[in-house]
Amino acid sequence: GDSMFDDASSFDQDLSSWNIESGIVYESFSKTTITGFDSVSFPADGNITTHVNATIIANGAFNNCSELISITMTSVVEIGNNAFGNCTNLTSVVFSSVLETIGESAFFYSTNLSGDIVLPSGLTILGREAFSGCTSITQVNIPSAITHLNHTFWSCSSLTTVTLDNNSTIDTISDAFGYCSSLTSFPFMSIPLVTINGSAFYESGLTGIVEFPSTLQSITDGNAFENCPNITEARMTYSLDGVPTLMMYVSISSFGIF
Repeated sequence: GDSMFDDASSFDQDLSSWNIESGIVYESFSKTTITGFDSVSFPADGNITTHVNATIIANGAFNNCSELISITMTSVVEIGNNAFGNCTNLTSVVFSSVLETIGESAFFYSTNLSGDIVLPSGLTILGREAFSGCTSITQVNIPSAITHLNHTFWSCSSLTTVTLDNNSTIDTISDAFGYCSSLTSFPFMSIPLVTINGSAFYESGLTGIVEFPSTLQSITDGNAFENCPNITEARMTYSLDGVPTLMMYVSISSFGIF
């Protein structure tokens, strides 16, 4: 009778949602990969914690997820490209201690992601534009294995402090801190910097004396430090493209080579 069909319908519903848990869609029973989110079953408070088995958050998994307020990653090793892009209500992320990869545009324009972003020490890949447009971030640390910052914090207008884990290996900065208007200093002398590309610190808040390490070999773009009116002096301890070892200028934007 009707009850049989009702039971079948109920069974189908159960079967169709076997891979969904607290608003998180998993790829399989093993719950090792997160592929998306389910708005219907998403927690009302917007707070989620990944399953202990989940090691991968797939590309675009939470892209444009307006329901997401905070996420705690239990065992996640890899965050895919654009995994949290445009999550405009996301305010808090707790990364797992075993995280190794943050993909390109992973948190692209998640504008309410705020406060101190704590990246785990084992992180080896920090993708292009990973936190670009995250206008509420105030502090971030860079793990020691990261060598290239590429558009990483572009337009992070509230970013005031960048700290480095011990033995930093950053050798290239490409468009990484453009429009970071609250960033008043950067620890150039603590990294083996070789190249500054593009609009690396365009319209940033860098203030006072900026000193570059002897490892620096080239600044490839005239916009690298353009519109940084608060810089009063630039010092180099080694020749830069044949320029003398020590240079002092009233404004770095007046550099012929910048």
